[in-house]
Amino acid sequence: NIFVRSDHYNFVRKGVPSVFLWPGAGGPGRAAYDDFMKNHYHQPSDEIGQLPAIDWESGVRFVDVNYRIAREIADGAERPVWNKGDFFGL
Repeated sequence: NIFVRSDHYNFVRKGVPSVFLWPGAGGPGRAAYDDFMKNHYHQPSDEIGQLPAIDWESGVRFVDVNYRIAREIADGAERPVWNKGDFFGL
């Protein structure tokens, strides 16, 4: 249910297509992810200086992938559409 809690959820509800990439929460980052979601997500402690520190190098790679996918969609020959049966396609 993280998608419906995302910052771009309200755009999607109005029919504005959005890209939502999810790298997963496995491996060594799982404990940090679980702690963040339980104790900090959308709360006053949801700050840039949180601990453990943000892995900025991985963040740059993630942003680059998001950009490239969004660019492909934006430059595509067809506009994004909701498909019948999609969560918001009704």
